[in-house]
Amino acid sequence: MKKSLIALLVITVLAVSLGGCSEEEALELPIGTYEMKDTSQIFPPYINLKDGNEFIFVFSALSSQLPIGTYRIVKDELLLTIDDEEKITYVFKIDNGDLVFQADKSASIPKFEKEDSIVDGDIFVYKQNN
Repeated sequence: MKKSLIALLVITVLAVSLGGCSEEEALELPIGTYEMKDTSQIFPPYINLKDGNEFIFVFSALSSQLPIGTYRIVKDELLLTIDDEEKITYVFKIDNGDLVFQADKSASIPKFEKEDSIVDGDIFVYKQNN
């Protein structure tokens, strides 16, 4: 009887502890705008995270593209996915609330003449809305 109770207790503890180990961790980011840091662009690239896990990603004021879609957080990464047939994804590592672009895991970013492009390691910081 005592062994059965101990076994049941061990199984319960394991089930509870493993239940918290999902692919999507509970990391959260505030809704709002994350602007690219250290850029020479007059209008810096930015990501706007919205309610309902929707986003807008502005590469450049010169771009005619306006990537919109849904986002999710997996472990310590923010994944922005454009909801079309190609499922284009951009990946950012979450580092103390900042977003660090991961070029090797992302779709390519358009480049514009006379303007710096977003490159691997570029940091986007949360901008407090006034």
